[in-house]
Amino acid sequence: MIIPEPKIFYSYLDEKHFFYWLEEIPAVKNVLGVISGLELTIIQPLDQPNLRDLIAVMKRYQLDMTCLADFCTPENEFWFRDPEKYWHTDIFGKKSEEQ
Repeated sequence: MIIPEPKIFYSYLDEKHFFYWLEEIPAVKNVLGVISGLELTIIQPLDQPNLRDLIAVMKRYQLDMTCLADFCTPENEFWFRDPEKYWHTDIFGKKSEEQ
C-alpha cells in the first residue's frame, strides 16, 4: 500500500518517531520511500489493533487516509465504517454519502 509522506516534520525526533511508530505496528513489515510517498508492506488481513494503530499514526500526521478504505471487510465493517468514529469522514467521506 502507498501512503503519503508527511509534508513537514517539525524536528529530527518528530520524523524519527513517525517512522518508529509506523514500524512498531506489527502488521507493517516494511516501509520504503518511493516517488509517490511511502510504500508499506502490510500483513493481511489487518486485525483491529493494527488497523487502529495505522489510523492513529495517519491521523496524527494529517495524511490522506482514503487508502485505508481498502481494508474494510465484512468482518470489520461494523466498527470500521461506524459513522461516529473520528476517522470515518477522513477514510470514507461525508456521513451523508453513506446513506
